[in-house]
Amino acid sequence: MKRKGLRFYLRIYFKILAQDLKSKMSYRAVFIISTLGMIFTNIAGFVSFWILFRNFPSISGYSYYEMLFLYGFSLISITPTQYPGCFSRANASVSAVISANNA
Repeated sequence: MKRKGLRFYLRIYFKILAQDLKSKMSYRAVFIISTLGMIFTNIAGFVSFWILFRNFPSISGYSYYEMLFLYGFSLISITPTQYPGCFSRANASVSAVISANNA
């Protein structure tokens, strides 16, 4: 069997992603509300760090910008599952997401 290259699998991935996006956008209001909810959730996380670090200059030796980097870096792995167009886990409860990330 001939081994497939990365280009082949990326093309399949983007075709699946496009189909998933089309299915999510079939209910436009749900898509828009979910997207806005995700954006506001992420903004609330950044604002929480800002409020926290206004009172404490560092936490366990981490500065404000280091914590923002770590938080932003963690969003890279979470956002594709959170974003409605990227294989959404909209029906997953918060506790299931937290336990899955801690496993």
